[in-house]
Amino acid sequence: MKSLKVKKVRPASDVQRQFMAACWRGGTFEGFRFFSENCLKVRAPFGGTWRYVPLVLNEEQETFARAFIAKRLEGKKARFIVLKARKLGLSTLIQALGMWYGAFTEGWKAKTIAHQMGSTVEIGAISVNMSAKLPEGVKDYIAPEFRNGKLVWASGSEITVETQKSENQARGGTPSLLHMSEVAFWDENRKDGSAEGTMTALFGALEEEDGGASTAVVIETTANGVGGTFHTRWIAAQRLESEWVPFFFP
Repeated sequence: MKSLKVKKVRPASDVQRQFMAACWRGGTFEGFRFFSENCLKVRAPFGGTWRYVPLVLNEEQETFARAFIAKRLEGKKARFIVLKARKLGLSTLIQALGMWYGAFTEGWKAKTIAHQMGSTVEIGAISVNMSAKLPEGVKDYIAPEFRNGKLVWASGSEITVETQKSENQARGGTPSLLHMSEVAFWDENRKDGSAEGTMTALFGALEEEDGGASTAVVIETTANGVGGTFHTRWIAAQRLESEWVPFFFP
């Protein structure tokens, strides 16, 4: 496999280094919030039209981001399951976390699995647009390149967004962050296999290294009735009968 060509850029100035240090701050939530508000832009309605505005975290995004980052700082296995209302920006938040870790750490691999192609394109566009609109002053130092359908950094970090498919297609690779979106709908209109089979295959990839302790998994969805692979896990998490930490955002 060909390695990425390292783009030649001028050494960062003191001001640029200080700004990037403020964006990371030891991998703390304060660093992520500064990075989000000062580096990332998202599409939002404004005055009857749409504009790209700084990503200022809402209450639900902040609550989840704090929990996620705290678990990462502990260096422990992170497993989160989220039942949520629509349009809370959780997918946006997870793409933002991918951008943050990708820009400031080596070998960070974030993978989102969406439930259908339309959602795959929509979620993938979030991080692509975030990358395109990074501040010019530090863009040369923290921006990824778009290659072969994924965002990649010279450090080996990357972000990919795929559509949930069969069990065999789900295998391969060991992501640092695995995000499974709208899981309660994964069994609808499938041509083969099952949602449970696909999830099991994805989990198998996580267990290949250190028992999954260096990885984070987020299963999230809006409600879709009783029964199914998500509902079973959600009930167990609520009863504290599993390793999954539940979040409910109505």
